[in-house]
Amino acid sequence: MSDVVRLLKADGTVGEIDAKAVAMFASLEGETDPATLSVSDIDADILLIEFTGAADGRGFSLAKAVLGKMAYQGKLYAVGCINPDQLSMALQTGFDGVLVPAERWADYGAEVWKAALSPIVKLSYASTRSQGLQSIWQLRHGTQS
Repeated sequence: MSDVVRLLKADGTVGEIDAKAVAMFASLEGETDPATLSVSDIDADILLIEFTGAADGRGFSLAKAVLGKMAYQGKLYAVGCINPDQLSMALQTGFDGVLVPAERWADYGAEVWKAALSPIVKLSYASTRSQGLQSIWQLRHGTQS
């Protein structure tokens, strides 16, 4: 078991974080009902939303609520059972990145993770303004028009 967690960032890069440091970040279970949250629940510079199952998308809805209705301004990361094909959804819903534990990284392999990340960033930075509105991606990460 490795002590390294991979961080797939919104800018398309892959970094590493010590697993012990990740354990110290504030976190919310992906199943948390947004209606039960208070500002004190998200009062942290870095907040993780933990996905306990790859088929459970409630963490994406929770991210939208935390960023939108609760106006969270810190770094928001998805962690847990995220698959490469879910990277796009994670970044589109406003996550700054996805933390991939060593075992999950090994399950798919570095090339699969990097291949899944590459086109997402290119497409997501394309301007999609509609009637003066910006997507969550554009609000969180900026655009390259």
